[in-house]
Amino acid sequence: MENTNVTMISDLTLAQDDYTIKVRIIRLWKQIRMIGMILMDERGAKIECNVDKPFSYLQGNNLEEYGDYYIQKPTIGLNNGVIKFVDGPHKLYFQYSTKVIKCKDFCGPRNSFAFIDFKQLHSNSIQANLSFDIIGNVFQCFPLEPPKDKQEQKITLKMEDLEGHEVFVTLWGRYADEIVAYVSKHHGHFVMIIQLAKFKKIRERPYVNNTYLATKLFIEDNIVEITAFKKSLQARKTSSCSSVSRASGSSIMYSLHDDFLQKNSFYKISTIHELNEGNCAVILGTIKMFEDMRTWYYNACTKCKSKVILMDVPNEAVNDLDRFEEKKMMFCPKKDCKGKDVIAEPSYMIKVRVQGLVGVVSLTMFDREVRNLLKISAAELISKYERANDDSPIST
Repeated sequence: MENTNVTMISDLTLAQDDYTIKVRIIRLWKQIRMIGMILMDERGAKIECNVDKPFSYLQGNNLEEYGDYYIQKPTIGLNNGVIKFVDGPHKLYFQYSTKVIKCKDFCGPRNSFAFIDFKQLHSNSIQANLSFDIIGNVFQCFPLEPPKDKQEQKITLKMEDLEGHEVFVTLWGRYADEIVAYVSKHHGHFVMIIQLAKFKKIRERPYVNNTYLATKLFIEDNIVEITAFKKSLQARKTSSCSSVSRASGSSIMYSLHDDFLQKNSFYKISTIHELNEGNCAVILGTIKMFEDMRTWYYNACTKCKSKVILMDVPNEAVNDLDRFEEKKMMFCPKKDCKGKDVIAEPSYMIKVRVQGLVGVVSLTMFDREVRNLLKISAAELISKYERANDDSPIST
């Protein structure tokens, strides 16, 4: 078919009836009575297209995602659905006279993502009825929530962009299953594209959700957009430690969920004395008070997290036999660290009183749990406290 007979998507007008478009199907989803598609021409322009019953039965078997086609004589309708998958007033529809011919010389890009800026989500500048594409680093995954009432199972994630802006993502049904399947085989953070997502604000917090069928996930796919994002992300990691600490968040969140909610038994506070030393348990309670905030952190060995010991030892650098001097050195009590240079860093150790339905118990929260809650390390908190020039002492 000659290119002179092809009309570009941006040139479509309501005055036309007999025209042909040359397109790639970059997204295709099937419903009971309809096939939905996003078409893209060689310039990268996009338009939504519906193949309604009975045309879906006539043409559906000839259409496939990432297939290239000449489509003759579709008709132009209104793009007034509850969700617009392409920003524009018009949508294409098949009719009885519509014909589809396979194309072998399409020269456009494979995908044409419409990525939005995370700042747009926080500033509430996204049209509620317009879908969009989003790319980010998933650094935290919350546990899968089972189906409830008439709702499907869901999973909530946290994504960040290259500037460190964060957004919550909630995926339902089969999209939640895709995340669980990936995380069960991989550890740590991952880069993901959500194609045709929608926006919702809950309690002044932006959330990204999937649509019912049109959304598509690209999880660590070997495509140009993800490769470029990962390179930029890696460059940011080398200049900032924030992403490094977040990168471990995904595996930590899942290991905590698996260890404490799936692999261990639930105990009432009044019965935890029955536990053997070294065993784990799940209890339900509320932190009512801090027992002693004078000792909210300790200096921990960076290799094994044990508390380091400060000892006075002779200063061998002093050559005067008549003068004896001592210096302080750090030692780790663990055998694996014996004889090695010890490096220490502040680590949280917060003692709390927890109340349940039938009792109260004293517990100690250590570094990993407190960091997950406060999103700041003990060293960073101490530094922040000192910069504030507070006259009250920092207890250790």
